[in-house]
Amino acid sequence: MKEYIFHKENKRNWEGQRQAIGIALKVAIDTTKGDFAVKIEPISSKKTNDQLAGIHRLCALLAARLKECNGINYDTESAKIWVKREFNFIEQATESQCITEAINEKHRRRINGENLTKDQFKELIETFKKYLIKPKSFANATKEEMIHLINKIEELGARMGWSELQLKSCEQRAIEKYYGVK
Repeated sequence: MKEYIFHKENKRNWEGQRQAIGIALKVAIDTTKGDFAVKIEPISSKKTNDQLAGIHRLCALLAARLKECNGINYDTESAKIWVKREFNFIEQATESQCITEAINEKHRRRINGENLTKDQFKELIETFKKYLIKPKSFANATKEEMIHLINKIEELGARMGWSELQLKSCEQRAIEKYYGVK
């Protein structure tokens, strides 16, 4: 499948693209046995696996090193949480997350024989609203945040002598392409 991309800020190649689409459509009509689709959609600005692969690979490598240092079986997901907490990539929990956490806490207390009143439960939710923080998603990171996180992981690797904690050039290019970093 061929993809034709039209950038509004660069219309120089639009006429050539239009001609190529016309030719591709004619070829598809003449050669396709059966139905086919032509799709026009806005370009998504969401990060793809290519842009996230670098940070995820670094976290997978870091998991092995954290396990080695702490004797605890870190997996990639727990290493991601460690990175987000260690390098302050966090945000205030949403109301829904606070309620969920309060429900979990109420259940833990009930198991230990303590029943919360309705007012105590509401107070617990309000406390979580003030103090509960959650790790952010790498997929929602700004350019500055992503570069900061990657630099911090690489600095940690350099400080600890873990040379594998470096982005590969293809991962660096994907991040630069997404964020337009020069």
